[in-house]
Amino acid sequence: MCVRALAVAILLASLAACEAAPGKLSAGISPPPSPTSATATCPDPIKCSTPPPGWTPYLGPPCDATLTTADEIRAAAAQMHAIPGEPQAPYAQYGVPLLVHPMRAEDRDEWLVPISDGAGGASGVVAVSVRPDGRGCAGTSTGWSGLFPQISIDAARQRVAGPNDPVTMIEAVYLPFTRELPPGSDTNMVWRAVRQSGYEIFLFGSGDLYEGGFVRARIQESTPLRDERPGASARPGPSYRPTYAVGTAGEVLAGACTDAFVIDYLRYLRGETGGTRALVVDPRLDAPIRVLGLHKPYTVDLWIVPVRDGTGAIVSLIAIGDSDGGKGQALQARAWSGPFPRVSEEEAKRISSLGSDPGMSARLGWAEEYFLSPGGPTAVNWLVTRRSGSEVVVTENGAIVAAPK
Repeated sequence: MCVRALAVAILLASLAACEAAPGKLSAGISPPPSPTSATATCPDPIKCSTPPPGWTPYLGPPCDATLTTADEIRAAAAQMHAIPGEPQAPYAQYGVPLLVHPMRAEDRDEWLVPISDGAGGASGVVAVSVRPDGRGCAGTSTGWSGLFPQISIDAARQRVAGPNDPVTMIEAVYLPFTRELPPGSDTNMVWRAVRQSGYEIFLFGSGDLYEGGFVRARIQESTPLRDERPGASARPGPSYRPTYAVGTAGEVLAGACTDAFVIDYLRYLRGETGGTRALVVDPRLDAPIRVLGLHKPYTVDLWIVPVRDGTGAIVSLIAIGDSDGGKGQALQARAWSGPFPRVSEEEAKRISSLGSDPGMSARLGWAEEYFLSPGGPTAVNWLVTRRSGSEVVVTENGAIVAAPK
């Protein structure tokens, strides 16, 4: 009894001590500390650290400059490269601004301002974003080399005109990034033209032509495009080129000879649309080559039609899609030099082989994924099947990547 009474007394004394201790619960567990004024008002200690004496943050100018004249736009571009605390650099070396519209309705207009390289070209381009109220600021800057824009508006107008279908509207636009098109975002503007017939064409700085429907289908995503906002007045629909049978190489050649896109491209190569580029003597269509769409059902099969000059050298490639139940039309034209394809079938099988698993067969293909076909439909690669049955892709640059699933 004495031992039990002594144990009970010790327990009661311990509980009494716990209750008497500040900040302790009767069970002996510490409660969470009450927030101090510092932690309550600033949960991030780094942001609440005390700056050194004399330190003042540089917030930069507000993005609210008036952008109504060329000088105001050039001054906004120069502000991007101004050093905090130093006088703003002169903007005499900044060239004539070019207004560029976005293709997505949610994006803003931009003024692209070239930085002179002192030799008639540009060493950089600054994008000055402008809101609908005519105010804004510079947003990005990239390096540049050569003329800006790469193709003048006059040369572009001649380039995209049809024989009996003149250009009624041409404008500079920029596109959201896509894996299937050449760079056309930020400072990489693209010429968008609409002919009298309503036919729409996009001309990239590389000289590549893309049919309007092809471009729109790849940048539409879930975002409305400009002039296609819900509830807006309907934009005049383009007159689409008729499709033609593409089941055989012979049908492709016969149809291509009636395709307005192909006809206009051959005129361009011959120099009949103006411009100062080197002319191609006697361009002609060569035998079409079948190319497999690798990422079904997203990528259609197509035909690549080489264009040869009078000496027999390949100078261009034209991609003709097979997207309408055995019918199709031209999608893209691309300048070319050297053999096609760049990597031969035997070389593709050799470089894709493993020691115990050699490449056994290869088929020409393309996919809309940028890392597989960075040049779009004309960036043809090889789908190689190894002895084990595994498949890999050899790109036109000789890189080996996994086949799309």
